[in-house]
Amino acid sequence: FPPELKLARPIHLTNLALHIPGLSIHALRLNRAQPEPVWTLHAHDRHGQLIIYLTGRGRQLLDGQELECRPGSVVYVPPGTAHAWTHRMSTTPLALVLDLVLLPSRYTAHPVSVMPQAALTQVKKAARSLAGLANPGQREHLFSVAAAVMEIMSCAMQAAGWLKPYNRYGDANQQALVKFMER
Repeated sequence: FPPELKLARPIHLTNLALHIPGLSIHALRLNRAQPEPVWTLHAHDRHGQLIIYLTGRGRQLLDGQELECRPGSVVYVPPGTAHAWTHRMSTTPLALVLDLVLLPSRYTAHPVSVMPQAALTQVKKAARSLAGLANPGQREHLFSVAAAVMEIMSCAMQAAGWLKPYNRYGDANQQALVKFMER
C-alpha cells in the first residue's frame, strides 16, 4: 500500500448490515485490482456499488460510458449496471468499494464526481482506522466500524451532491446578500 495510507492490513468487511433510511451498506473492501488486457464487464443485480479512488488513475466503463478517475473520484454504479475498470498508468488504483442499496432520488443522477482534498484525507483516515483493527468483525468493534464506514459514506455522498454539507454558522450566502444590500 502507498506510504501515505500506512494501512496495517487489507480491508474486507462483509455483512455490515448498516441501515439508515434510504441506504443499506452491505460490504466494504479495499481493492487494488490487477491490470487486465481487456474490459471485464460485470453487473450486480442485488446491490449497487460506490467506488472511491484513493490513489492512482483509471477509467471506469459504466453502462457504455468511459469515465476518467483520479484520487478522490467517487463513482456510483446502480444495481444491474454493467461496469468495468482499467488503469491509466503503471500504478494500479487503490479504491474503496462499498456494496450498497441506495434508494433512487433526484440527487443520485451523477455517476462520477470528485471529492475535495480535505474529504479525501478524511476518507483515508477512516480507512486507516478500519485497517488498524485487529479483528473488525468482533462485537466490541461494532460502533468503531460503523462510525468509520458512515464517515466514508458522508464524504462520498457530499462529494456526489447527494448530501448538503452542514454549515453550523448559518447560510453564508444569505449573510453575504444582506451585507451587499446594506452597502
